[in-house]
Amino acid sequence: MSVVFTFSGKMGDAILQWPVAFHWAKETGKKFEVWMDEVTCKPLVPLFEAQSCVEKVKLVGGVESYACGGQPFHMNLPTSAFSGNTIYHLGFRCLPSRQISLETREMSKVPLAVSTDEFADTPYFDVGPVEKVNRLVLHGQGVFTHSKETPTVWKFIAGIREELETLFDEIVFVGSDDDREVGSTTYPEWKTFDDGGDFLKFAQFVAASRAMIGVGSAPITMAGALKIPGIRVHDKIGDDAPRMIWDNLGGNQLNRTEVELRKEWPVFRDKWLKETVAAEIA
Repeated sequence: MSVVFTFSGKMGDAILQWPVAFHWAKETGKKFEVWMDEVTCKPLVPLFEAQSCVEKVKLVGGVESYACGGQPFHMNLPTSAFSGNTIYHLGFRCLPSRQISLETREMSKVPLAVSTDEFADTPYFDVGPVEKVNRLVLHGQGVFTHSKETPTVWKFIAGIREELETLFDEIVFVGSDDDREVGSTTYPEWKTFDDGGDFLKFAQFVAASRAMIGVGSAPITMAGALKIPGIRVHDKIGDDAPRMIWDNLGGNQLNRTEVELRKEWPVFRDKWLKETVAAEIA
């Protein structure tokens, strides 16, 4: 009999749901299979396969829409899929009413004993040894998928540009070809990194960096997964759904609007960036 965790949503959803499966394996000492959406999650395959708790990764169909993660949450799996398997569906039953990782833990009914603090603060991907670089990772988009408008991460970056160049030895844009092109066109003196559509390579790059700032998309969730100081610049989603749904858990993670960051950035910077960089360089 195999234990299976299904991930019906897009990559960002899967990364935020992953700690439920990770902590289950940590508590039970058992491995599990990963079944995830074949349309959106292919870049995650190398990352998930690299985890010691994973027995096998399989891309499956059955998702009909992405209006609320991937629906239906059970991926239209046939009855035969349950034969010999214990299956935990981590997809959304409805629009979350709390942060995605916490919502997944509650709604999936996966038996976990881990405390809330440990659940929030433990890095939950193993990407192997990396050599730290005094680097800031940036991810922006020309048009934010949900609002169809220019994401406000660009306004935030423009306002703190001089500070960023003082804090970090290098600043690097990541994401799709289009995402990186927008960044390099706007800031040609900064660098770009192409992970080739492989989120294991991307995770290693983030793990070796000091911090990350990003738009509300899958890449910024990796900062939270690895507990690298991260700022997600929030833009309106849907009918102005509560932004806390897309928080990264952990004390060194921030998810705020550009307006809110005008006050909160200095506090975050002084606590998580200046001290962190100085300590790790010393």
